[in-house]
Amino acid sequence: MMPGHIHDLDNGVNVDEGLGDGLVVTSPSVALPWRPRAGQFVGTAITWHDQLFEVLSVERGDGGERWRLAPWPEGEAARNIDRLDPERIESLIGEAAVLKNSRGIRFVLVLVSPLAGLMPGSVQQRWERDHNVPGARATILSAVVELSLGTWWIVHPGPVLLRFFGLMLFAEAMVRLWFALNQSEPMGSFLTAPLLWVTPSETRVPDEKVTRMEVMQWARGEPEMALAMSDPREDWQIDGVIRFRGSLYRLIEKELGGGRVVYHFEAVPPDTPVTLSLAPPPRLERRRDRGRGFLADSGRFILLSFAPRRFQEQLAPDLNLAVRTLTWISAGVELFGGTVNLMGAAPRDAFVGLDLLFVIEGAFRLIKAAVTGLPVGSVLGLPFINIYERWVRSDGK
Repeated sequence: MMPGHIHDLDNGVNVDEGLGDGLVVTSPSVALPWRPRAGQFVGTAITWHDQLFEVLSVERGDGGERWRLAPWPEGEAARNIDRLDPERIESLIGEAAVLKNSRGIRFVLVLVSPLAGLMPGSVQQRWERDHNVPGARATILSAVVELSLGTWWIVHPGPVLLRFFGLMLFAEAMVRLWFALNQSEPMGSFLTAPLLWVTPSETRVPDEKVTRMEVMQWARGEPEMALAMSDPREDWQIDGVIRFRGSLYRLIEKELGGGRVVYHFEAVPPDTPVTLSLAPPPRLERRRDRGRGFLADSGRFILLSFAPRRFQEQLAPDLNLAVRTLTWISAGVELFGGTVNLMGAAPRDAFVGLDLLFVIEGAFRLIKAAVTGLPVGSVLGLPFINIYERWVRSDGK
């Protein structure tokens, strides 16, 4: 190398070869996604003119960034390698523009979360992946709005159709709230269900092999954490960002040891886009002839919520629900709906007896589920025994 020679990589990025065998890289406006050496963890590996360098340190100020690089240490494996050339700088500028646009989209989606949470679950998951918008939180906010509107229309006098629509909103809001709180995943509303018909129908088929995870190092507020996996996560790439216990972390190193893979992470700013998922990547297949869609799953959920206990225990996992969730939701709807109807019913109303049944059974089911921790069926599910048995046989194939 030529001592003291400075290379201009355009966009203000300069490389100074004047420090012995090392380099000094200055960048007044382009953010370089490198990681300096931290304790036992080596810094990012950088290729420059067919030579490999390690990022040692960085200084940030009003004039931008100043990085110091040294020749790569002998015997050290380079896992995270970046390039230093004009083409790479141009790509970083393009990525920064995409990130800025993503932040703008995120700001708007967070602002309208009560409406965005009504969108189909797949759309909310894509927003969470691409723009770091928490889908489950948006679902909860929108469900609270639904719950409020539904209750208002049920309690206050008005047209029968409006009260019926209010009851539908209330019931759906209960389902969506429990799903988002139990599964920490978004769930759409029937109000936006037609949007699902314009996209290809796919189903997730989980892998049979289960990967076990152990938290090796983590403390709230600490800059580093480590997770150990019984099997390697091929979808986890270096510099990918993951959400863990409410904070964001970037993967900086993988290492093998003790028959497992240990992944080391460092904390990153909360507006960093999430690119990795804790859940194992599902295998996507086109729906088989007996595959179910959103509306079919919704119908199955409604019927199953009144099923005898043994059918709830057998079929609830197929809907990715905690077994007790079915009892809590359906019993709550029974109790609330029956109470509201009795409050506005005339003494000789033909449906007073049915409303009394809803109130008594709903209260009994809620109390028993709370005491025993087990699901409780309803007499309303008895006419559908044959349907439940058919579902058990078909899901067992």
